[in-house]
Amino acid sequence: MTDSTQLLFGRTLRVLEFDSLGDDASLFSISKHKQIFKEMVFATADNEDSNCSRQLVQAIYLQDIGHFFDANAHFDNCTFDGSIDYIESLLGEADDLVKSAHTHRDGGQYRRGGTAVAEAMTRLGQVLHAVQDFYAHSNYVDLMDEWETAYDEL
Repeated sequence: MTDSTQLLFGRTLRVLEFDSLGDDASLFSISKHKQIFKEMVFATADNEDSNCSRQLVQAIYLQDIGHFFDANAHFDNCTFDGSIDYIESLLGEADDLVKSAHTHRDGGQYRRGGTAVAEAMTRLGQVLHAVQDFYAHSNYVDLMDEWETAYDEL
């Protein structure tokens, strides 16, 4: 495992990069991701908004497959600016899709409206995955804990 670093709020932010996973490789396997995905989908099955929930969960899961080599989609290799731009772009697309869904539904085109909602949920799932990766791939939480402790001591 190696570290990449970048300054954030004047502090060194470390991002872990795995050169080899050794015994921990099973944690990152496709079968492990499928298991997590199935558990999330079944957890939303009783929810009345389960179609949107399933779309969201599917997008979170598929982010690792469809954007595996895109560092911006995962906050990998200290690509903080690129990842933030990526998130902002997806949020803009989701907003446009929701507006489109309203327009289609107001015009009686319910199927097109539903498709637009599903696409918006996909974009939001991709955003959630990227945000989760920020915390999972960096030591941000540790830095903020140290910063809060230092602030409290003032």
